[in-house]
Amino acid sequence: RGAVGLKHYRPFTLPHSEGVWSAILVGRGVTNVAVTGEGLIWGDGTAWPQPADYGNGQEGGRARGLFFADSRDIRLEDFSLKDAACWGIVFKCCDGVRVRGLTIDTHANANNDGLDIEARNVIIADCDIDSGDDAVCIKSNDPNFAVENVLVTNVTARSNCACFKLGTASHGIMRNIAFVDCRAVAPR
Repeated sequence: RGAVGLKHYRPFTLPHSEGVWSAILVGRGVTNVAVTGEGLIWGDGTAWPQPADYGNGQEGGRARGLFFADSRDIRLEDFSLKDAACWGIVFKCCDGVRVRGLTIDTHANANNDGLDIEARNVIIADCDIDSGDDAVCIKSNDPNFAVENVLVTNVTARSNCACFKLGTASHGIMRNIAFVDCRAVAPR
């Protein structure tokens, strides 16, 4: 269960990034990391204050669920993420990402994305994502990092905004991205 309030998190900034970051689980510059199992990561996002605006660079002063930056060979499998205070799972300038069998349900607060992907050599498979904002969002903030070779397959996405999205941040190269056998349906 994630603690409520930014005082419990260590904020950090990254070049070519969207503001200040914090998360329940953070991996920066890590290699060969796996988060697996049948457990639940609960962000307790409904206990966080609703953001008045997004001008402070911290998406209304809220922590994400999981965040990986400048990392390689990350594997997330067979767990659930519920009610992140902000975005659910973020990959920033990562190489070699495997996400399989996740259930993400994040409607707890405003602007709750499911998966934000700024990575290369990525497979997202067999997931069920229900989000208050973008369910699966491919981004490109860093003009020096190519977001490429991304496969999203057998994913059911529910969203109050976009189920599958390329953009919001489109400052660099995005290429060889495929959505195969995916379903976009109304949120629960």
